[in-house]
Amino acid sequence: MEEEHVSPAYQKGYNHGYELSGQEPELLDRLINSGQQDHDYFRALEAGDRQRQKDRMVEQMKQQTRQLGKDKGKGL
Repeated sequence: MEEEHVSPAYQKGYNHGYELSGQEPELLDRLINSGQQDHDYFRALEAGDRQRQKDRMVEQMKQQTRQLGKDKGKGL
């Protein structure tokens, strides 16, 4: 499988979007909605945000599954 080339601006925006999604979501929303979506950096901010949200959902599902296992062991 060929490795896809990602521009440095896209990679930086993706990483910033992922981090801001967890630390400063309101700032990230303002940046995403700034009207700059024709730039790689701003498209990547949104992609990083989406990935962070997916990762959060997966982690929540894992925690719920673990809790259900604990509850089942207690006879609940």
